Amino acid sequence: MSDISSSWLRRLVAEMPATTLLVGGDGQILSASGRARDRFGNVARLEELFVSSADINRLIAEAQREPGRVLGRTVAVHGNHGTLFVTDVHAVATTGDDASVVLWLAAESDASEDRERLVNDIAHALRNAIFAATMQCEALAMRLGGNPDLARSVTFVGQQVQRLDTTLNEMLLYGRPVHVSPRQVDAVALVRELVESCRRGARREPAEITAVLPPEPIEVAWDVDVVRTAVERLLDNAVDFSKAPHWVRCSVSQEDDSVVISVEDRGQGIADDILPRAFEPFYPQHAGRPGLGLAVAAKMARALGGKITLSPAQPSGTVARCRLPVNATACA
Repeated sequence: MSDISSSWLRRLVAEMPATTLLVGGDGQILSASGRARDRFGNVARLEELFVSSADINRLIAEAQREPGRVLGRTVAVHGNHGTLFVTDVHAVATTGDDASVVLWLAAESDASEDRERLVNDIAHALRNAIFAATMQCEALAMRLGGNPDLARSVTFVGQQVQRLDTTLNEMLLYGRPVHVSPRQVDAVALVRELVESCRRGARREPAEITAVLPPEPIEVAWDVDVVRTAVERLLDNAVDFSKAPHWVRCSVSQEDDSVVISVEDRGQGIADDILPRAFEPFYPQHAGRPGLGLAVAAKMARALGGKITLSPAQPSGTVARCRLPVNATACA
């Protein structure tokens, strides 16, 4: 088998319409083409792209053992940039001092886009029914008279309908496209406002939140509403899945051209087998309880060119880190 140079493949990758990645021997993404250029242009290393990359890594290692031979495999991975199911992956390794591997994601299906459309369609189908049920509960409550048992029943039904309405609004947030309009804002002041709102119980019951904020402003170009939607759901998640008095710690720091908003709780944490799928909508994240909060937060972060990662906290709980560029642009 003749040698295949990295420079020749780099030029080839740049011209290919398929979803293609050129990966260095150390896992660094050197070049991307087709849909990969648009979707993964800000990803530097392979492990940032795939949460569960064992199959991909084995394929790369096999390709490196047999340079020049095209290897085909079928794998499914969960990506940090939405769930990515990759089938029929082909790899070929180059030779020489700058040896690298080309990955052709030949039959890619972006499951997150399909899921968002489905959730949006379901939410719109339910909207009128939930609105009608809400109106009927309110009308019935005004006609109860002095029947306490019936009043309790109507109150309970009304609460359940309200829960459905809250879920419906989350579904619409997840299913709709995100429109980003960045403007200059102080990231520190924004997070301080969100923490104070959470402390007062504006969205949940009041919680003990420790804010670790830098003394000086951090000027950023963000869409305030999009960031608020993401951080509120990280705070909600921390409160929901930690016991009263809901110890939560929120911090802000600047790292190079990014700002990191961290939310840490002292709950029971997320099991290792669930962690790679925690951003999937309705996937049970804690104690078998499904939800949309993390899926919505991750979508908002991606729309600003950022991402959210989860890791275990010590001695217990979870740390969610929302990393956003200082100058956000629309990436949804």
